[in-house]
Amino acid sequence: MKRLFIAILLSLIVIAALIAVKNEYARFLPSAGLGMSALVQRGHIDNLFIGASTFRKGLDIEVLEQMQQQSYILTYNGNQPVLMLMQLEYLLRNHVSIGHLYIDFYPYTVAQTPSLSDTRLLADTDTQFKFELSRQLSQTPNQSISDRLTQLYELFVSANNTSLLWYPIYRKVNLSRNRNGGLLHMANQTGSTKEHLDQLPHFGKRDGLQPQQMEALARIIELCKQNQIQLHFLEIPKYHLLLQDPDYIEYANTIASFIVDTAKDDIVIRADQVAPDTTNPAFFSDLVHMSGMGAHAFTQALAKKIGSI
Repeated sequence: MKRLFIAILLSLIVIAALIAVKNEYARFLPSAGLGMSALVQRGHIDNLFIGASTFRKGLDIEVLEQMQQQSYILTYNGNQPVLMLMQLEYLLRNHVSIGHLYIDFYPYTVAQTPSLSDTRLLADTDTQFKFELSRQLSQTPNQSISDRLTQLYELFVSANNTSLLWYPIYRKVNLSRNRNGGLLHMANQTGSTKEHLDQLPHFGKRDGLQPQQMEALARIIELCKQNQIQLHFLEIPKYHLLLQDPDYIEYANTIASFIVDTAKDDIVIRADQVAPDTTNPAFFSDLVHMSGMGAHAFTQALAKKIGSI
């Protein structure tokens, strides 16, 4: 019995040590062409784009690379203002200097309670970040003990185990598809059809703009002022049906006014200031995401605007 107890105890110690090593040191694995680790290793970036899949599918890194300045696209699925603020804080804490910062302006993310959609973020960050993220997520209302325990298990134990186990293959695949955080070979990727896009359901009204998300927007503005970062909020074009949706319009106008009032400056770049034709179905894969062809056309127009900022 004593030997069994010792064996179990040693096993638990080994498991705890492996979990601790994963949470703190996975971020030091060689870069896979995307995420925060590569950006931290670089130390400086002229143009940084932080956003969700709308940025990843709406910005063509090969067009941005043609500019004189260095650009990097930092995206995680479902990225929200609370998480984007944490990512900015993490980069600054790790001494990354940023010239121009472009934050994803997507109103429906501000209408969501804080949550983590992309566990890849956990592999890119240290233990301190994960504890802070855990604290943020614990503020979600009406969260049961069971939900909280499941959340903690995912954050610290189960997340990214498969991708870390197969990391050499995972890295090779991603390096073939990504560079400087962006997808490669986008220009020839066509989108959907009018018939398909017109029948897609709209997201509809959420539960209102969330205070935590609005506070995060204000904190991003404050941090950029403190660190002499030129900040803009950038709206990626959406298919025209979504841009005409009353709920989208209401949220977008409210958030844009809040940003301008907080920053004391018009730092919001709306889609219609830059966008190619938002009625062209070939430019979109769904109501929210651009096709490669659309991203290429939009980024070409955006690069000209960025050059004049």
